[in-house]
Amino acid sequence: MPVLTLCILLLAAPKAFATPLTFDFTYADTDTGATAIGQLTIDSGTLSTILSTDTDPDWPVSDLESLSITVSGAATGNGTFGLSDFDNFDWWPAGATFNFSENLVGQPTTDHAPFNPWGTQDGNSGDFNFFNATGSPSAPNGEFYFALGTDGGSGDGLNLVSLQEVPEPGAAALVRLGGLAVLVISRRRSYRTN
Repeated sequence: MPVLTLCILLLAAPKAFATPLTFDFTYADTDTGATAIGQLTIDSGTLSTILSTDTDPDWPVSDLESLSITVSGAATGNGTFGLSDFDNFDWWPAGATFNFSENLVGQPTTDHAPFNPWGTQDGNSGDFNFFNATGSPSAPNGEFYFALGTDGGSGDGLNLVSLQEVPEPGAAALVRLGGLAVLVISRRRSYRTN
């Protein structure tokens, strides 16, 4: 019985403790081909707090575990930028209950009329943005809902086209390992009783 209890605890452990979540995102200008491709990692507990907020506050980048944004193809402001290049970020769900296995852009929102999909630049359908630090004037800067401006906001305008969680292979492996352990234990028990 203690081994079965341990297996159940191992299976439940990822849900009981906050874990880091990683997201890939892309901002793009379809006219010029300029992009800002990035990745961030955030603690699941912190993200839960952020996504449960009904308002649209700016959050300090210190709430993120990591951040990298690479701007390319822009007239100005190309380069790779990290946590130290930003002061704040914005992730306003506007009532969306995200399905993290799919692109978050385009998912339904429920908080504010006209109930446009998340990612719609209407001021009612959420936001996802980064705001550069004073000491990094050439880093991209949030200029409007779901819109970054390269070169501190004075360059190309880029719109968010994709935000999606990167699946964590370790969690899936842990679930499979736990299931295998339960199977082995149950077979050993049935063998002993025969």
